[in-house]
Amino acid sequence: MISHNEIRILYLLPHNGDNESLLKGDLKVVALEKDPEYDAISYVWGNSESLIDVEISGHTVGVTKNLHSLLQRLRLADRTRPLWIDQLCINQWDLKEKAQQVRLMRQIYSKCQTCQIWMGEFNQGIPQADAEEAVEILKYMAAVFEAGGKEEGIALPSSFESDESFKGPLKALESLGMHTTPWWSRVWTVQEAVLPPQQTILWGSTTFPWKTLTHATRTWTGGIPSLLYERLTPSFSTPTLADLMAMAIWVDSARGSDDNPAFVINRYRNRRATDPRDKAYALMGLLPAGSLPTVEDCDYDRPAVDVFCDLSFGLMVNDESLFPLIMDPRLEGEAATPGMPRWALDAAYISEHNTDWFHMFAWPEYQAHGGRHLNIGQLLKRREISRYTLELKGVFVDTIETVGEVWLSPRPPGSDYNTDQRALIKEWERIAKEHIQRLNPDTYLGGLSFREAFGRLMLGNLLRNEEQRVEAPADDEDVETVYKYLERGEQYWTHRTIKGMMTNQRIFLTKTGLMGIGHINTQPGEEVWVFHGGNFPFTVNGREGGGDDYDFGGLCYVQGIMSGEAFERGEETRTVTIY
Repeated sequence: MISHNEIRILYLLPHNGDNESLLKGDLKVVALEKDPEYDAISYVWGNSESLIDVEISGHTVGVTKNLHSLLQRLRLADRTRPLWIDQLCINQWDLKEKAQQVRLMRQIYSKCQTCQIWMGEFNQGIPQADAEEAVEILKYMAAVFEAGGKEEGIALPSSFESDESFKGPLKALESLGMHTTPWWSRVWTVQEAVLPPQQTILWGSTTFPWKTLTHATRTWTGGIPSLLYERLTPSFSTPTLADLMAMAIWVDSARGSDDNPAFVINRYRNRRATDPRDKAYALMGLLPAGSLPTVEDCDYDRPAVDVFCDLSFGLMVNDESLFPLIMDPRLEGEAATPGMPRWALDAAYISEHNTDWFHMFAWPEYQAHGGRHLNIGQLLKRREISRYTLELKGVFVDTIETVGEVWLSPRPPGSDYNTDQRALIKEWERIAKEHIQRLNPDTYLGGLSFREAFGRLMLGNLLRNEEQRVEAPADDEDVETVYKYLERGEQYWTHRTIKGMMTNQRIFLTKTGLMGIGHINTQPGEEVWVFHGGNFPFTVNGREGGGDDYDFGGLCYVQGIMSGEAFERGEETRTVTIY
């Protein structure tokens, strides 16, 4: 095995005028501290079952077809080219070496001269001329941004002449997007794109700087040039180009980001990795060293369930709160990692019925714990005993007695969104009113009328913008718009907030008449608790045998106890074990 802080570099030999000849190269071990010159590669392995032979240091080695195509593109005519490629520069069968090299990824990509980003060959049906013209469109958009948003004096791509001439390049741009180019869906490619000092995109026979794409996105978000807009509408729909723009923005958002680790993990949770453990390991290079020490060792001898449990512990310690428990931790069916505790973040993928960023953005706005912080020492001590359980201190609030129907998203094909949503809100209101009237309280907790309490419940007592971020606390006027929507179907500024409060969630009522909105699997009999370090309340299920052992349910919003009121009800603080 190579020594600490050493890597192998592939010196790709020239083709000497015959680019169809056998690909050959030599591997040499170098120390990173000596700042060797090389280009790093970002690509998708492709099918590992059908390999093509190359010659490396005198030995025949099989590489994937996608890598073989890239090496042919990168091979120079008359001189050796130094490259770092994981498929050839890491002994993939030696798990200890693999872990050691993965720990060096931040340095490997940060120290390279350039990262060559391989998007693959042109898709079938995309002529080279259309692909080249597609790149010219991106260069035009980048030039507009670089000129301060002014179109004057910038040469127009020839494809702008007519709708017909624009059609082919637009189709080529569409083929470069997420749905047909696997590079955008892999988790490793994020740090590979943002850590290097320079990046070059290789797409078939075309080559252009990564910054051309990112500068094009600045034009896209800052104001589409009038001539481009004319070509995109009405004959063509802007989503064709929007997909590519969104993917580039999403990747580049990791550059210089100071987001906490939980946000980084969640942002790229929908990306894929052949080895599920890489869903954690591949993002370590984006975080400050030491952020998640229990994960940074990149140990491939540990099963995925252990890696994800340590990731969850690490995120809680880093944030000094229970924030990771609100990140839709569980996956459904075959997508779930075997053996995962219900509380731990299954980072293998994103939940099919998730709540997106809605609750994560609201976390700072609530203080259900009333200033009682997570005991980090107790958390770490528990991890030493068992990484599969949590030991939390908190208070019991109430037991759930009634639940309403879930508002599933995405909606079934052919459904009328507004009609169906209004009908369900009215049903939630009916269930809540009947339940509370049966208990015969004069007013709801906090002195609110039922009308105001239910209206604030549907808003989470907050107002959101189009990005789901919190704008302000909800006021009486906001509450009234909830009822105007119910009564007349008119959408107001509060509609996006209502949507987020409902998506893949359901209403519940407790035995004493509290109203809440909980996770998709909320059931009667679950208990509502507020734990130290929890800005939201959580639901849990008592385990067989009783006592203080519980299965984790999920986060919930409960009207009237989001500012520490649960600790003022006289309930004894207890320590419970969460599975």
